[in-house]
Amino acid sequence: MTTTGRTLADVVTGLEMPLREAMETQRAVRRLLPDPVDDAIVLRCIELALKGPTGSNGQNWEWVVVRDQAIKETLGAQYRRSWSVYGAIGKRVTRGDESMAKVLRAVEWQVEHFTELPVLVVACLRGNRVPMVPMPPLAVSSYYGSIYPSVQNLLLAARAMG
Repeated sequence: MTTTGRTLADVVTGLEMPLREAMETQRAVRRLLPDPVDDAIVLRCIELALKGPTGSNGQNWEWVVVRDQAIKETLGAQYRRSWSVYGAIGKRVTRGDESMAKVLRAVEWQVEHFTELPVLVVACLRGNRVPMVPMPPLAVSSYYGSIYPSVQNLLLAARAMG
């Protein structure tokens, strides 16, 4: 998402995009431009994310906005460590499948250029672990899955604003 060459009003006007168009054109985007992103746009995306439903109406999410280069480098190092395992497995499992190889190359590009991203918005669940009492799998799934509708709202808002 970038504001280069466009006013904030132009970007926010993108929120008038028809829902069907936003849903039909939403894609996983891994190659991003390093263009600056206005704080007002990030805030508006988060505000819309907060409208997403949660399991048990918990609203147990928090959003961390990262612009600090040192923090991005720390997160990028962790991403590279994870990719070294995931990427190796992915390449082995999908050998000969060109469409999956393309996806893996896009993820690899993101790993290599992670610290160049102008802003990261990290979706978090409040609390540091699942409650100590044993819970049925459905409750655990509901707890962790509660963030996904909010993340989708954030992605749709970013998509609509360009």
